[in-house]
Amino acid sequence: MERFGVSKITVERAIQELVNEGYVERGKKTIVIYRAVKKEER
Repeated sequence: MERFGVSKITVERAIQELVNEGYVERGKKTIVIYRAVKKEER
């Protein structure tokens, strides 16, 4: 987080948004890519 100059809460919110949209799935301490983005979705 220091490397990118953002706070922990900003990272957590961004990750939660990706979870809500179905792009990632959270485990205990890991983030697993759940689905690939198709060309049509970009």
